[in-house]
Amino acid sequence: MTPAQTDTTRPDPVPSKSILLLKEKLSTGLGTSACAAAVSPPVMVSPAIALAFIPFVFTLILRYRHYFLLFYRAVLVRRLQDYLTGIPKAERAFQYVLTHAIPGDPLHILETFDQWSYHCEYLSNLGPQK
Repeated sequence: MTPAQTDTTRPDPVPSKSILLLKEKLSTGLGTSACAAAVSPPVMVSPAIALAFIPFVFTLILRYRHYFLLFYRAVLVRRLQDYLTGIPKAERAFQYVLTHAIPGDPLHILETFDQWSYHCEYLSNLGPQK
């Protein structure tokens, strides 16, 4: 026999660990039920149980919608705008005040800043008293 030809009647010299465990379980008489349990597919959640959580999640979203809206505006939209423009919110506010406020008039600067906070992007310094 040449080295290029292989003998298909010989078993593999080193069987895998899972084959050795299966042979051991079969030889000890555990039967096919133990082998089937060892090789059974993963347990899946019933669709009915998964669908039961939909009303719960909907109720949470409805009840706490103001917090979700605040999170959406304060975190997600802000990060998206910061990423798209490449300029943070404070820098955008500063640019708006520089272009629209009257220089040297502190009252007009505060009014311009309030206008930007109210109409463009939300900032927590709104109100008459600073």
